[in-house]
Amino acid sequence: MTKQRFRLLLAVIALLLVSIICGLAGAAHKDRPARSRAAQTETTDPPMSYVETTLAQWQIWPLMLVNRTHAVPDDYVPPLFTLENGQQFDARMYPEWQKMVLAAKDAGFTMEAAYCYRSNETQRQILNERIAWYRKQGDSAAEAERKAREYVAEPGHSEHELGLAIDIHAAGETKAENLFAWLKENAHLYGFIERYPEDKVEITGIAYERWHYRFVGRDAASEMYEKHLTLEEYLGEE
Repeated sequence: MTKQRFRLLLAVIALLLVSIICGLAGAAHKDRPARSRAAQTETTDPPMSYVETTLAQWQIWPLMLVNRTHAVPDDYVPPLFTLENGQQFDARMYPEWQKMVLAAKDAGFTMEAAYCYRSNETQRQILNERIAWYRKQGDSAAEAERKAREYVAEPGHSEHELGLAIDIHAAGETKAENLFAWLKENAHLYGFIERYPEDKVEITGIAYERWHYRFVGRDAASEMYEKHLTLEEYLGEE
């Protein structure tokens, strides 16, 4: 058993214990008066308690592997947070995203989350549009589909459907090459990794995308950065 698999096993056990304890606590206090609807919904924070997220949850959800051979679970629904530009991503990574945005700004770079969460339907639409574009360039149906899948994941197999992936764009007067050079060396400090490195295409199955960053948590991101690992390599999976 690899070190990463052992960590995940411990995390699952911890989560089960937390669930049992929370269930017992809830039964003991079931007679407490319920909060009003207003008290439950009036908040300016992301739509979940960042502070109360258990250690077990933090160890499991950021490391979910989704690629060509690992699909998004059918019942998976991420807690989404909506940015000012209308883009959405998993609310649990919002604090780290904000820290990274501010750190980049201090370094002289302005960036934005251009494309984040996608539904399965949206992912399918994007794939079909890419295939149609290649067809217009004169490619055969089979060739157009092959080329499209080098850049667009199959619906149900895209990290964007997890809400943990962000396509980052340079904004304002920031030059893209300078921003991506900074991200490559600093994103791991905030729990993000360059998900599809140029020299790891055979492992990830996706062409190089310097703008695509994935949240995995600070500890995992730092180890992957130091050892130059993809998420597949870190987890010991394909």
